[in-house]
Amino acid sequence: MYKTKVNASELHSSSAPDTLGARFHPLRPASVISALLIACSLAACADSNPEATSSNAAASMNAAGDTGDLAETGSAEEKAAKARRAGGGSAVQPAPSTPAPSTPAPSTPAPLASGGTSSGAVNTVDAIVGDMRQMNDFTLKGYESFKNGWYVGPGETVMGNNPNFNNNPSWSIFYNNPSYAGVVAKAMLPWVVIFDGVNHAASNVAVEMRNMRAYVKKRSNGQWSLLGGPTKVTGTMYGKPNTGLPATGEIVVSSTNTSATIKVPENSGYFWHGWWNAGRIAVDPYDIDAFVVTVEARLVVADSSRPDDRARAQVGLQVGADYYLDTQQYFRESYAPAIGVSRTKTITNEWQGFNYATLSDVGAQQPGGGITEAALRAAPPPL
Repeated sequence: MYKTKVNASELHSSSAPDTLGARFHPLRPASVISALLIACSLAACADSNPEATSSNAAASMNAAGDTGDLAETGSAEEKAAKARRAGGGSAVQPAPSTPAPSTPAPSTPAPLASGGTSSGAVNTVDAIVGDMRQMNDFTLKGYESFKNGWYVGPGETVMGNNPNFNNNPSWSIFYNNPSYAGVVAKAMLPWVVIFDGVNHAASNVAVEMRNMRAYVKKRSNGQWSLLGGPTKVTGTMYGKPNTGLPATGEIVVSSTNTSATIKVPENSGYFWHGWWNAGRIAVDPYDIDAFVVTVEARLVVADSSRPDDRARAQVGLQVGADYYLDTQQYFRESYAPAIGVSRTKTITNEWQGFNYATLSDVGAQQPGGGITEAALRAAPPPL
């Protein structure tokens, strides 16, 4: 019935971006460091995306205090070999079907996903602001003991619209790091995560996601431009803290160029982490006023031959993005620095927009950087 996107052996076949590690690094309390070391079975999380960083392969070294060099280049095969030797790292991502583009996608009108309505009918500026201001809708299963950061909400802006590597929280490996003195990021990569809640009791549900887009507002002209999308997402299932579960392939119920339906793991020890299919996108580091990353999602029945138990589901989605040195270089650090992350919002049977935005006065600033809510409302992106 289902197609397994990647099997366990394939997860170690190429290199991957480090978004997950950025999110599992402490987002305020020092006690969350342990979460970084155990989340997603770090020893099993290997590089799996020719589009991303090799920091995953070096996570074990970094946990021991070896941050490595600034960056490296090399073929996906070389990074795959390194990942296999190193035994994985803290932030794994699945391979997009195409290499990361080196220039932004043209700002063309977005086609509608099959069977759906337009983005304008689904998403609103109120939804964007709410996704950054409000707390998580429920307690995340497997993270009940965590009381701060993305584990509970609200949305957080980390580097935001300031891609200087020193614009990071004090816990970040990039903060005051001499190797990154004066260095700015020149690429970004959006991502999504699906979490189940403590009251989740469904076993036959999937999340249909479509039309993932990223927008940048330029300082130079005050206009929003489409960086990429609409596109689908791809991902991998990772073990939650203290489970010891290895990363494993996602279960794809259906997929098109702009949408993908992913089965929610029946094993509550797993969560799903994915990335848009457009790869890393080049950005001008000196012309960023704001970012908005958005994806539409709804809850569907995974297997039509089984009972519809969506009423027993408690599933939510986070969206965010990370910075990269450029579209080619590969970090040696254990994670890529985050632009920011939204709260976890409940996925319902109806289409909704799920959003991250660099807002300077909404949500937590870690340390932050963006536009005000008033500025967003006065001139929003073309949703």
